[in-house]
Amino acid sequence: MMDDVSQRELQLPPDALRTAADAVFERILDRYASISHEPAVRVPEADFPPPALQGDPPEEGRDIACVLDELDRDVWRWGVNLAHPRFFAFIPAPGNAVGVLGDALASAYNPFVGTWLGGAGPSALEARVVDWLRKACGYPPSAGGLLTSGGSLANLTALAAARLNLSPDSVDACVAYVGDQTHYSSHRALRVIGIAERNVRVIPSDDGERIDVEQLRRRVVEDRNAGGLPLCVVASAGTTGTGVVDPINELADVCGHYGMWLHVDGAYGASAALSPKLRPRLGAIERADSISVDPHKWLFQPIAIGCLLVREPQRLQRAFRETPDYLREVHATRQVNFADLGLELTRGFRALKLWMTVQYFGMRRVRAAIEHGAALAEFAEEVLASTPGVTVVTPASLGIVTFRFTFDGGNAREDQLNAELVRKLTRDGRAMVSSTAINGRTVLRLCTINPSSVGSDVEQAVELLAELAGQMRS
Repeated sequence: MMDDVSQRELQLPPDALRTAADAVFERILDRYASISHEPAVRVPEADFPPPALQGDPPEEGRDIACVLDELDRDVWRWGVNLAHPRFFAFIPAPGNAVGVLGDALASAYNPFVGTWLGGAGPSALEARVVDWLRKACGYPPSAGGLLTSGGSLANLTALAAARLNLSPDSVDACVAYVGDQTHYSSHRALRVIGIAERNVRVIPSDDGERIDVEQLRRRVVEDRNAGGLPLCVVASAGTTGTGVVDPINELADVCGHYGMWLHVDGAYGASAALSPKLRPRLGAIERADSISVDPHKWLFQPIAIGCLLVREPQRLQRAFRETPDYLREVHATRQVNFADLGLELTRGFRALKLWMTVQYFGMRRVRAAIEHGAALAEFAEEVLASTPGVTVVTPASLGIVTFRFTFDGGNAREDQLNAELVRKLTRDGRAMVSSTAINGRTVLRLCTINPSSVGSDVEQAVELLAELAGQMRS
């Protein structure tokens, strides 16, 4: 007979659970009270990681307070502070407190959201959240999709569906087309689905940093004449470098004419579709075959939650649905089984945090937060344009503006010093920006989508950069 006591090794008595939960939530409250008082980034010291993060696991358990203290000392403090109001680098992921509570509830209830039988309630709620995003992007009611871990998996799922629907038997002749500003996650996805690098065409940008449609059209014709199978085009709705939106309407015309799949990587910018004011900036996004969206970016959710929307969701089933013997009863239902629509079978309850955020704040306030990010970038452009020694390179677009500081000594030296400015500000820690390349030149960029960032945060970041640039000139 088994010892029943041994089955309770990992259970906590109610009082102990309450003590541990209180300690954890006290740290969460402290975190939200101190975000703006901590550095925007803290670079690890030379002897990192400390001894506590090395070695074997403890044989016996430890007090929860000691564990949390160790996390504060050795883990949480090192790296970037994604929610800091002066973190303008890369793509901020500010999250929100209600989303955190949603994640906590989802972890506590721990539902399985791969099949309707496994979690009908959570599946229905995910379907509702996906439908909100579907409607915002202008897709018809027949469209659908699923939540993913982020934009990378959404892009991979979309491109795998394109390949398995349009060329199910062979990938050898398939050719894919991306812009020179396309996010690298799509390059990786194409490699994963078997498209050789020699069959990936990088189309140059036009003067507006958008895919040049005429050059794309010429490459497609050349590839068809050479016996290739033009498979897909990856467009961007908000490039990570400049926030620019590719000419989706014209790209859809090309794809429709040649029978290609048009995927729009909207991981950054597609959330703007929820704002009627910003929606026109996304162009004809509703003409795409698929769209990726990342709610953990411009919808302010804790990492990780992405979304893939597909105009014809049956194409996802055609690509991914499998019916092993032990799931026959599961697939007998007419309701959605999200495991049939993507690569994951075991899926957590990602929808809850976004659903709770909208329920608590209301869509009006979510919309206002999105619009604030776009307006703040426009304000940043004004501040930069009025700062001596600064040139705005690309104007504010969907929450991103790029610029560079001028230095004597020619282009190469100017590129080097602008890159050094980023490193110096990172070491300073009071703000953070990142860099990118435009037409081969190094530029700095501000991404202003954190709803807790205000005009004075932008001004402080620019002042810090100007101060550091002045020191470098002297």
